[in-house]
Amino acid sequence: MKPFRIVVIEDQSAELEKLSSALLLWKQQSTIAYSMEAFSSGELYLEQENTEDFPDLFFLDIQLPGMDGLAVARHLREVGYRGYIVF
Repeated sequence: MKPFRIVVIEDQSAELEKLSSALLLWKQQSTIAYSMEAFSSGELYLEQENTEDFPDLFFLDIQLPGMDGLAVARHLREVGYRGYIVF
């Protein structure tokens, strides 16, 4: 079984650290394996996006420099992502 994949798009390092800590705690208390990738902007994520192999879950900051989280979510839906998006 492949690990559950999570992408976090967050430009504030303190907020990213909080979310990473919460996910690590969840991982320690769960039998679910996951991998996490973090990006500081929507554009950085889009540079490497693979629409053939989407992550299972996105955590998006709404207020990002450049392309904001709502625009990233809109793009994801337009290219066929049907998974979970958390703001």
